[in-house]
Amino acid sequence: MDDPQEEIRRVINERIEAIRGKDAAVAVALLSDDLVAFEMVPPLALLSTAARDADAFAAWLAAFDEIDVEVRELAIEADESNGFVAALHHLSGSRVGGHPVSLWMRSTLCFRCDGAS
Repeated sequence: MDDPQEEIRRVINERIEAIRGKDAAVAVALLSDDLVAFEMVPPLALLSTAARDADAFAAWLAAFDEIDVEVRELAIEADESNGFVAALHHLSGSRVGGHPVSLWMRSTLCFRCDGAS
């Protein structure tokens, strides 16, 4: 197994690149089958089926002409079985029609090694 912190960075970067490229299928495929996502708007907690809905995520991404995600203050604690990440994410871009978007959010991510590469 590679360095756990580097593996986590790779997954985070791969998901961000998928979002930038509006590739919902790749972005969602990186998520765990038993994911629970906590969002800013109701419903506040999304269980795995809703959080991993590639069609819904693709529709959300399609509402952007341009989208970018910047990560700041990334802190990773990890060993061979679990990892925890805290970071600030800056979502920016423009919606279809030109309306600019710029918002900051705090993210806490938990990772579990499942033995797959």
